[in-house]
Amino acid sequence: AVEGTTSSGIAIYGGVDAGARGRGVVGVSGSSTAIEGNSTSGDAVYGVSKSGIGVHGKGGHLGGYFEGNVQITGDLSIQGVSIQAWLQRIITLENRANTLQSDVNALENRNG
Repeated sequence: AVEGTTSSGIAIYGGVDAGARGRGVVGVSGSSTAIEGNSTSGDAVYGVSKSGIGVHGKGGHLGGYFEGNVQITGDLSIQGVSIQAWLQRIITLENRANTLQSDVNALENRNG
């Protein structure tokens, strides 16, 4: 077990030389939280990558779980399709459903 505390700066640091392959910090657990981040006023977990993925989650049940509001400042894609395209599909389907309902109502009124 490793533990570190500090009043300012970095308490524990793990790094890999630039260009080398490896992981800076790894947490492994059989049945509990492997890595945990807690903060009173800052980011508890912060991921940044210049050319890769900032935060990657993969799970047997869920890849990610968020309690509370989520803010997205970039594009959102679901299974490779942008959320804007999904919304347009929904609007198109709603318009078709409304047209069909109007047609059904007109036929019912005509047939009495």
